[in-house]
Amino acid sequence: MNLIESGALAEIEPKRLDISIDQLQSIFAETNAQIIDDPARHFLYRKGQSVNELNILLEGWVIKYDLLSDGTRQIFQVCVPGDMVGASNLYRSTRNDFARTITPVKRLAIDRAKFLELARSSIKLGAELVRTLIKATARLENTVTDLGRRSAMERISRLLLYLAARTGYTDKEALGQMPFPLTQNQIADATGLTPVHVNRTLRQLRKSEIVYVNHGHLEVRNWELLLEAAGMTEMEFKSLS
Repeated sequence: MNLIESGALAEIEPKRLDISIDQLQSIFAETNAQIIDDPARHFLYRKGQSVNELNILLEGWVIKYDLLSDGTRQIFQVCVPGDMVGASNLYRSTRNDFARTITPVKRLAIDRAKFLELARSSIKLGAELVRTLIKATARLENTVTDLGRRSAMERISRLLLYLAARTGYTDKEALGQMPFPLTQNQIADATGLTPVHVNRTLRQLRKSEIVYVNHGHLEVRNWELLLEAAGMTEMEFKSLS
């Protein structure tokens, strides 16, 4: 059975994959990659562990984060289906962060050594890997700007827009509600704010009838105002997907 026949990619639009379907088929066939199901709140890896595998997220959500000496947490990526989890560790011997599921997930687990060997021998896969790493760098640069210079309203609005784009909810007419399993504490850890500040900002967005976040779902009521609140152009939003 190949990767498409397995049904593992059924819920992911091709453009949302960090690695193209053709390359994933090749990886699946040549590296004996495994499709694995994990429960919510499961560690894919912990900081300091050896880097033995690379994961492509097929279903569910994962957070990547670091823990500070005082026990506080900084989330620097929320991974959704199509994302490569742990790409920043690909050329390291040990992990420099934590990755934990926040929902049940399905992932493609790829042996790191076999993946790197395949990437060295395939110009197309190597190019796609470089593109993925460049996108990850750009995302982290935006995060630095968010945390260093943007207001609470801008930070939260940009996070909501980024996740809407990455999960394929970019059609303003057809959006409706999208799954949104992040808690207010997790939003706070991803935006460098306190849970109280997050709660206040989400209530303000709800009162203005821009966004509703509740019971694990996100509903955008006014796209134009959400883009304005984020300080983001429509072109920038479309480029996120």
